[in-house]
Amino acid sequence: MISGTGANHLGGLFLAYQGFVSGDLDNDVWAVRHLVNCKIPLLICQCFARNAGPYGERIGRLTVVPKDQDEASRIESQISVLQCSEISNPPANGARVGQHFEQWKKDVREMTD
Repeated sequence: MISGTGANHLGGLFLAYQGFVSGDLDNDVWAVRHLVNCKIPLLICQCFARNAGPYGERIGRLTVVPKDQDEASRIESQISVLQCSEISNPPANGARVGQHFEQWKKDVREMTD
């Protein structure tokens, strides 16, 4: 059993096929919820290139679950600087795909049935 009592834990997860295990997007992230409930700070990288289908167009995100509000503020500051210098004008493809989220959830369920 994972416990949040240890000092300096940092969980790192990479989710590339969310929804393809059970057909349920929420069910397939049980490990994320478990680590959050254990109060372990996390870095979660998600890639939707395979389960959303845009193979030539990368769609993904980084989610940071900090240990406290102070850490959240520091991380937000650093990610803002990095985001500005690396991708000040992100491509709109992800937003366009996001408009079809409900249909995508149905499609993922159908693919796993």
